[in-house]
Amino acid sequence: MADMDAGTHSTAQAPKQRAVALSGPLCELARELLELPPAAAPADLPAPDQDWAVAPLPAGHARRQIELLTAADARAIDTALAAEPDAVLVDADALRYADAGQLEAAFGALHAARQAHPEAPLGLRLRPATLLQPVQQADMPALPAGLVDLLLALAAPAPAQATITPLPLQLELSGVRDGQQAAQWAQWLAHCEQALDLPRGSLRLSLRVDTLALLGALDEALWALRERVVALRLDSAAVLGDLIAGRPPAQSPLQADRAQALDLAQPWADALSKRVCVQAHRRGVLSLSGLLPALPVRDDAQAQAEIEAELAEGVRALLRNGHDGVTLAHSHFVPAAREACAEMMPTANQSERPLDWAIDPALIAAGPTGEITDGGLRHNVGVAIQALEAALRGQGRLPLYNLMEEPASASLCWLQVWLWVQHPEARLADGRAIDADLFEGVLREELDNIRMEREPEAFARGHYEHAAALLQRLCLGSAVPTGPQDLEAER
Repeated sequence: MADMDAGTHSTAQAPKQRAVALSGPLCELARELLELPPAAAPADLPAPDQDWAVAPLPAGHARRQIELLTAADARAIDTALAAEPDAVLVDADALRYADAGQLEAAFGALHAARQAHPEAPLGLRLRPATLLQPVQQADMPALPAGLVDLLLALAAPAPAQATITPLPLQLELSGVRDGQQAAQWAQWLAHCEQALDLPRGSLRLSLRVDTLALLGALDEALWALRERVVALRLDSAAVLGDLIAGRPPAQSPLQADRAQALDLAQPWADALSKRVCVQAHRRGVLSLSGLLPALPVRDDAQAQAEIEAELAEGVRALLRNGHDGVTLAHSHFVPAAREACAEMMPTANQSERPLDWAIDPALIAAGPTGEITDGGLRHNVGVAIQALEAALRGQGRLPLYNLMEEPASASLCWLQVWLWVQHPEARLADGRAIDADLFEGVLREELDNIRMEREPEAFARGHYEHAAALLQRLCLGSAVPTGPQDLEAER
């Protein structure tokens, strides 16, 4: 692997320019936002047992039964809208590895969609609050990437106009960990509304539950955002990744294959789902699922029918727990999901449904249990290689093995492998120890499988060997492999 690593860095040594050019008005607004005093955690938070609710859901936001997550690409957005879901969520989070050109092209596609479909139910998932995005102005510090996304979404469709337009779409915040960060976003959004002469509270958002810290601070965050939050969205893969990263390997649960670990049949996943539903309904917001990542199978009607049946049952399980809507990766499954929703949820949402779940926090903290199989290890390694290769090219979402891999689900692959390699008691179901030798053997074999699956020219153009060497370093290192938050040194 060392030779492979040395031989591939030359293909990507020149760092790509990631600094984004903001128009004059956007830079002025960005400077105003940065000059605001740091927001403090809510000081007027009611007592935990006190009843209160966020601002009422505005018209058009009460029904989010079927949502499609789509790439920031004109054709993908048009295809998603044509399926007539309740909402289309454009995934800027998938742009976390993009260079400036890719980012600006994606927002150009978003603006084009807004012009072509001014009344469309479009939303925008912002990149995580923890990522920073440089801008071209020399005196401008790097900004939170999600804030850059907001500014680019506010830009006029024709940049030459150098104007800012109101935002006719809903935002989704990612990577928020506590009430103080939520309050910071509330402050930024309120300032944008004031600068654009918009009614206070007109910029509405969903809050993505993707960290354990936020799970414990939901009341704080919802209170800070009470004038504009409409939904909580659970991202179980991200929460599980956070659970792994927050503990020393020897103290972490051995867990199970990724698919089994995230199944609602797991007590930890079921408790996590119910916890978010209870909190959402108690405070008057919707509870939305994470991504159901299934993709259609071509030329195999029986396999396709099985996938549709499995997805419909997954929808029913989420609705039984109290969720008000599900998020799909492909428009093909809208009819099956719609039928399941109509069966389980005849009203627009379940906000009035009493949820009396007895939730044991220890179940969530314990994480999943089960077997680690040879197939599960190989799947994680294969997905991780291809996801890292895509990231080296600036892509953050990738269709693989009839599933749509998001950054959170892909990073869970290498986090699990790292945990298994580092944990002194990790064993496969057949009894073999998951040590460095086993991992490196699987890594070589999976790289060979990818080479055979690709056309020779496509494999040569890619960065698969480089990605395999990067995965080797991530999984054999003692530090938690939080993943390549910034790949400039790798590209």
